[in-house]
Amino acid sequence: MKRFLLLLFACISILAQDGAYEFILFGDIHYDNLDCHENEKLKPYQLREQKRNLEHWKPGGLAERMLKAGSTKINPSTAFVVQVGDITQGDAKSLDAQKQLFREISERFKGLFGELPFYYVKGNHDHRSPGGAKAFAEESVPFLKTQLPKDSPIRNSNYSFARGKDLFVFIDCQQPDFELVKNAIENHKDTRHLFVFSHYPAVGYPTDCRGWVLFGTGKNNQKRLDLVDLLYKKNAIMIFGHVHTNSLTEFSDNDKRITQISIHSMDANPKHKNFPNPATNFMHGGLKKAMEDKPPLAKFINEFAPKVKDHKRFGGSGFAIVKIDGNKVAYDLYWTDQADKPSISWNLRD
Repeated sequence: MKRFLLLLFACISILAQDGAYEFILFGDIHYDNLDCHENEKLKPYQLREQKRNLEHWKPGGLAERMLKAGSTKINPSTAFVVQVGDITQGDAKSLDAQKQLFREISERFKGLFGELPFYYVKGNHDHRSPGGAKAFAEESVPFLKTQLPKDSPIRNSNYSFARGKDLFVFIDCQQPDFELVKNAIENHKDTRHLFVFSHYPAVGYPTDCRGWVLFGTGKNNQKRLDLVDLLYKKNAIMIFGHVHTNSLTEFSDNDKRITQISIHSMDANPKHKNFPNPATNFMHGGLKKAMEDKPPLAKFINEFAPKVKDHKRFGGSGFAIVKIDGNKVAYDLYWTDQADKPSISWNLRD
């Protein structure tokens, strides 16, 4: 019966391309399998991360419950499911072992979400294995080909597709393809909403004092600036992972804007029964100290900090439902596996 309902919802979704729709969103999940590692070769911090992951992914653990909670939100308006990188832990013992991690987690998602298309991007952990990039190319790209619309071919680990007037662009944070992204954005005329997904943000983030951004701040800095300019022109909504927090930052440049959101779907503090009160200090003490110690970081932060018009970030873990209805975009964030009602709701566009 569940499979029949999923097929029915998928068919309705396809027929309703120009109507209201929504998608289910997950952040970092670090799927892991002990069989894919050679522990004697792992460093202490990798072993600590592995312990965390195995606890998260144990039978009946938070990861399993959170994914199931997300699947209960499927309805006739649900169009697809997105995960924004670090879908696996990486650190695999071989190319085949990393491919196994990609394959197993894709099967888990499809087992829960059925015929709904499932899209994801590569994170730094997904890349952090012998042949990590090759594993993604040989395992994940063929899988994504089966999920994408037929008129949206995928050439590499960067890809895009359109749904009516809306454009969805997925950027590999480790091997970003600027020309592919640029062409996708420029060739989609009269875009209503531009959604960009990557593991790293396009603009900087305050709790990450190392300048983790798409294209970096070194030799490809101009591509980063050009990407940010493209996003401003389209009033883009950028969704990323990596920083293990949930946040909303609004950037404004004259009459243009970028809304940048981070989402986290890993371990949660058991003391919390909901998302704690948000931090709103974008230029916090730790960031200021890092800027004093690292002049290049200061130059990078000062580039975009004056354009921050709103910022809030929350510890904790969860999944989100993004709802699109005409010019309106709403974002509902659910705490861990609690799917009854959203803990946080934001109107991103109205």
